[in-house]
Amino acid sequence: MAKRCLLGINGFYELRDLNKVKLPYVIHNKSCDIFSLGCIYESWVDKGTGEIRNTFSILTTPANHLMEKIHILKKRMPYFLTPENEKKWIEPNLTPEQIIEFTNPILNLT
Repeated sequence: MAKRCLLGINGFYELRDLNKVKLPYVIHNKSCDIFSLGCIYESWVDKGTGEIRNTFSILTTPANHLMEKIHILKKRMPYFLTPENEKKWIEPNLTPEQIIEFTNPILNLT
């Protein structure tokens, strides 16, 4: 995971499946307008068109107690970064062990 990046967001939607009805929830942080998700990125060549594609993926982590009530089936959530960990996440020289330390779920989204 050498190519790590941040995705700044002010919230996201998560669907909760309740008795086969999908209920949308808006997840946001009450204490700040924007927060970051940990992501990885890659550039690759589309073999069909020859175009360079720049793509990224949002990482997930096991759900905390709040998110597991919403994301019932897979019990996962996006990987939220605290403000103090944002710069550390994109540090290019992190060891695999240091990267793993980042993936513990944030227990409280205030």
